[in-house]
Amino acid sequence: MTPAGRTIRNQSASVKLRTLAFAAAAAVSVLALAELPFLATGAAGAFPAWAAILAAGSVLTAAGLWIGLNRMGRRIDQLADAVDTVTQGRYDIEVPRVRFPLLTPLADRIRVLAQKLAATSRSERRHLEINPVTDLPRRAVLKARVEQDMAATGAQGGLIHVEIVNRKQICARYGPSIGEPLLGTIARNLTAATPVGSIENNASGQFEEVADAQPLLGHAESAAFVLHLPGFSSTDALERQAMQILAAFAEPLSIGKRRVSVEIAIGIARYTEDGNSFDEVANKAALAAAHAASPSSPDCMILYDKRLMTAISERDGLEQELRQAIAEKQIEVCYQPKVHAADWSSAGVEALVRWNHPTRGMVNPCEFIPLAEATGLIVELGMYVISRAAAQCAEWSRKGRLIGVSVNVAAGQVARPDFAEKVLEIISLNDCPPTLVTIEITETMAHTHNERFVEQLDRLRTAGLQLAIDDFGIGYSNLAHLAELQFDALKIDRSLVKGLETSSRMVEVCRAIVNLGKALGCKVVAEGVETPGQVAAASALGCDEVQGYYISAALGADEFIEWHERLDARNLANIVRDMFGEDYAPVDPDAAQPGDPEPPEVGLLKLFSGNSTEKPGPKKQATG
Repeated sequence: MTPAGRTIRNQSASVKLRTLAFAAAAAVSVLALAELPFLATGAAGAFPAWAAILAAGSVLTAAGLWIGLNRMGRRIDQLADAVDTVTQGRYDIEVPRVRFPLLTPLADRIRVLAQKLAATSRSERRHLEINPVTDLPRRAVLKARVEQDMAATGAQGGLIHVEIVNRKQICARYGPSIGEPLLGTIARNLTAATPVGSIENNASGQFEEVADAQPLLGHAESAAFVLHLPGFSSTDALERQAMQILAAFAEPLSIGKRRVSVEIAIGIARYTEDGNSFDEVANKAALAAAHAASPSSPDCMILYDKRLMTAISERDGLEQELRQAIAEKQIEVCYQPKVHAADWSSAGVEALVRWNHPTRGMVNPCEFIPLAEATGLIVELGMYVISRAAAQCAEWSRKGRLIGVSVNVAAGQVARPDFAEKVLEIISLNDCPPTLVTIEITETMAHTHNERFVEQLDRLRTAGLQLAIDDFGIGYSNLAHLAELQFDALKIDRSLVKGLETSSRMVEVCRAIVNLGKALGCKVVAEGVETPGQVAAASALGCDEVQGYYISAALGADEFIEWHERLDARNLANIVRDMFGEDYAPVDPDAAQPGDPEPPEVGLLKLFSGNSTEKPGPKKQATG
């Protein structure tokens, strides 16, 4: 019995005792008052008869009261049982009808309380089982239904995990208020692209027993949805369904008055091939989706298999080794030269990170840079590169070589509130001239920047550092945002530079970028040049600087100085030759002798521009 029911019963027993005592006292008092007239008149002979009648009436009155109290006590006990039932969490009860005027209000209040608690319980249960934003079942409901279907003999099917890759970026750009409308629109879009068909169809069979297993879409996590497809035993069928989901997000979604591009990653796992429980299969589908969402993955849809687990294990191992490499200074910084397009003089270097693994050898940056970004190691790695580059720039400066150094930074670095402070601290500790340091951000970062982002970069520019937009031409730039950043250099992405020799459209795109850079008052750099034709075309379009393997691969600090000295020597020879003639020019042991055929790349350079055709320094093959 609950405390509430016990209290009601105790109060009922107390009322009974008090009422019985009152009835007995009342009967005695009535008898005494009834005797007074007989005593006053002296009719003593009639007294016994009247006393007997009054005594009988008193007894009957007390008995009636006692019977009424018992009936009322039983009703009170019934109400106490109702209270017990309600306090135990069972609200769908029948509260007894009570005809006693004193108890009727109490019974009505208990009845109303039970109804309100039942409504609240149903609402809370729905909130726990159904996400109110998407109207889709949560993970617990999905799990119960899937395990019910998996328990059937010979059951086969699959789970498709859909991860919203750029939800945080969308909320950061448009504000948190877009979060719920975004999820609601995504849920409707998903149901329309699946056998579920609609939110209503999905909800109709969530809690009902059905003869045949039905597809069910659930909202598993804040940015993750899981589609259960019972009976889909074929890999091809699951992949076709996944392709339909991807097609549903090929175009931007309408969120209010906005058109928002939503990026998704899909992972697929099957039962019983990949597991015999919901948790096992769902976790493997989520792993596949996470792998598909990583920047290093070429696919946005991955079917789970054992090779994926091997790749994940290797990735985990690589992450631990990268942490160790940063701590033990296994990371190297190399420098890729840039030259001025007009006279082939040195235009500084770009600092590039390299990982010389003790057993793997040189690890490709395409392997560990995305890993560092995904795990947050990019902050520590990036600061290490900035520190090394600043120290090297300061060393060259002390030796009289004013060589500018550019350093790439990732979004995760700039997002930290102390980014600018840390960079300036590194510059100061190394006594590095700030005007020789350029911070490079990508076009995508420039497009999605916020107020703090701008404040960080403004602080660096105020201190004398320069700002460059890297990989320009492959993002979705907002020109007003770019103008606000007041950058100093714009670097044309290598994918555009690659088409300068083969595509007239690409030439016009690059020409437009050059004109944009000139209009904004910044220099334009063509990066990733690999052929003399690309160099000549970039120069003809008006690019100020060129960078790439045709100029030189990334070099160690000492190698770069050797390259720089050879470049200076050749440029000096060209100046002397132009001013005083061939007879006064120093002998170049690498120059072609009279009568030798002209190299084809030199002729191609002359065809594209009238600049010097000397190639500045030795060429090396790409090493990653």
